[in-house]
Amino acid sequence: MRVEANIMVISLVAVTTVLFCSLSFLGSPFDAFGIDQKSPTEAAKSVVVHITVADANYMNALDGSVLVLEDSSDNKYRSSPIAVIGKTGDCEFKELILPGKYKLIVDVLRLQMQVDISPTNNTVDLDMNISPKGISLRVRVSGNSEIR
Repeated sequence: MRVEANIMVISLVAVTTVLFCSLSFLGSPFDAFGIDQKSPTEAAKSVVVHITVADANYMNALDGSVLVLEDSSDNKYRSSPIAVIGKTGDCEFKELILPGKYKLIVDVLRLQMQVDISPTNNTVDLDMNISPKGISLRVRVSGNSEIR
């Protein structure tokens, strides 16, 4: 009985070793099973837009509006409706967005702005400020900010 148990353990170790060696020749276990695993910086990002206005009348127009991100291939990504509280509003894009260059479209204001979604490990926040001086867009990425 003891000899049979030792033979089973040796067989199990041999099978595990052969399996491990064959997978190491194929690369990662994800590669062996055909799973596409992107690095966190190449992966799609969650994009959130925060809007602040100087004049509350703009917020009335923005309340419930939907923003659109459009890439160079004319793929369009729609946000959730803008939820307004006072002079601020927030919305989030329903789909994850791949890093790249996009056009942010705000139809109700007849506005189009270029946005660069940079590779990052975090959620991308777009801070839009609407004032009598104009409209500014700040992209917050991994603690850094970039004024557009």
